[in-house]
Amino acid sequence: MAKQLRKECLELKSVVKVLEEQICTLKSDMVKEAKKYEEEIISMDSVNYKIIKEMESHIKGITARIKIKEEECTKLKSEVEALKAKEEDFIRNKADIESLKAEFVQASSKLKTYEKFGKSTEALDGILSNQKSTDDYAGLEDQKEDASVSKK
Repeated sequence: MAKQLRKECLELKSVVKVLEEQICTLKSDMVKEAKKYEEEIISMDSVNYKIIKEMESHIKGITARIKIKEEECTKLKSEVEALKAKEEDFIRNKADIESLKAEFVQASSKLKTYEKFGKSTEALDGILSNQKSTDDYAGLEDQKEDASVSKK
C-alpha cells in the first residue's frame, strides 16, 4: 500500500508539475494580454485626448464664428433702425410733397383764374380807356361847342 501511495504521490506530483507549468503559461499569457489591453487603453486615451483637443479647437472656432455673427447681427440691427428712421423721414417727406403738390395745384388753378381775370381786366381796361378817349374826344367837342356858343 505504501508503494501504491508513493506511486499515487508521484503521479500527483507530476500532475501538480503539469498544472504548475500550465499556470505559468496562463500567467504569462495573461500578462501579455494585460499589456496588450494596457497599450490599447493608452492608445485609446491618446486618441481620446486628441479627439478632445480637436473638439475643444472646433468649439473655439464655433464660438468665434458665433461672436462674429452676433456682431454682424448687432450691426444689421443698427442698420435696420437707421433704415426705419429714413423710412419715417421718407414718409414724412412724401406727405410734405403731397401737401406741396396740392398747394401747387391750388396755386396753379388760382393763377389760371387770375390770368383769365387779368385778361378780362385788360380787356375792360382797354374798353374803358377807349371809352375814356371817346369821352375825352366828346368832351373836347362839347368844349368846342361851348366855346363857339360863347363867342356868339
